[in-house]
Amino acid sequence: MIENIKLMFSQMNDPTRSIAIAHIQKEFRLDTATHIYRDWFIRGNIPEHYQERTVSMFQNLLRQQELRTREIYVNL
Repeated sequence: MIENIKLMFSQMNDPTRSIAIAHIQKEFRLDTATHIYRDWFIRGNIPEHYQERTVSMFQNLLRQQELRTREIYVNL
């Protein structure tokens, strides 16, 4: 599941990544964004009890990102 989470994170653009880290920080009451980025997405140290919820959040964020991207292309 960790590889799936890391793959989804890599598919996010910068604004969506910032939102994702902020959601993780708030949802799980974690310290700093730097800690989350380094430990979760660089090292792959995602606590097992957070993984399922993280997948759900990331799927929703990627859907929202896709909708925003389509909206930009339609409005051009």
